[in-house]
Amino acid sequence: MADVITENTLVTLSLPINETFPAYNPLVDNPLTHKRKMEKAIKIAEGKAKKLLFERPPAPRTDLLNAFQAADKVFNGERCKAVPHKILVVFSDMIEQSSRYDFTRENLAEKRIQEIIQTLKRQKQLPNLQGVKVWVAGATAAVKGGLNPKKIYQIEDFWLTYFAACGADLTKERYFTTLINFELPAK
Repeated sequence: MADVITENTLVTLSLPINETFPAYNPLVDNPLTHKRKMEKAIKIAEGKAKKLLFERPPAPRTDLLNAFQAADKVFNGERCKAVPHKILVVFSDMIEQSSRYDFTRENLAEKRIQEIIQTLKRQKQLPNLQGVKVWVAGATAAVKGGLNPKKIYQIEDFWLTYFAACGADLTKERYFTTLINFELPAK
C-alpha cells in the first residue's frame, strides 16, 4: 500500500497503490504460472507508482506525523494485523512542516524531542507501529544547499526517538538520503 505524504495527509490519503501479491504454495502452484501472476502484479504496482509520483506536483509542506497515524491504521487494520513481517519504507526528506511543527525552525534538542513525543502521547496521536521495520530514503535530501549538518542530525535524532516510542524498528543504518540496506525477510 502506498500514497503521497501531503500538507494534510489525513484528508488526502487514498492509498491509490493497494496491491496484493500472490502467495506461492509449492504443493499446489505451478512455478511458471505463479511467476506470471507476480510479474503482472508488479507491473500494475509499478504503473500506479509512476502515476502517483510523476503526475502530481510535490506537496509544498509535509505532514509526516499524520502520515504515520495513517500507517498505524493500515498495519493494525483487518488486512495487515496478522502479517508476520511489517515493513514501512518512507520516501521523504523527513522534514515535518505542518500546522503543528516546522522542523526547519524547531530546535530539536533531546528535551524538545521528548516534549513533542509526550504531547503526542497525551493527545493520543502517537501511532502504534509495534513490530514494524522501517527504512527511510530521502532523509534531508536536497538538490543543492539544504540544511546544515546540526539540523540534519537533530531531525534524525527526532525520528529515531519517535519511531522507538511508537514501537517500530528504525536504526541509523536504515535512515539515509537513499534506500540502503533494504532486504525483505526470509520466508
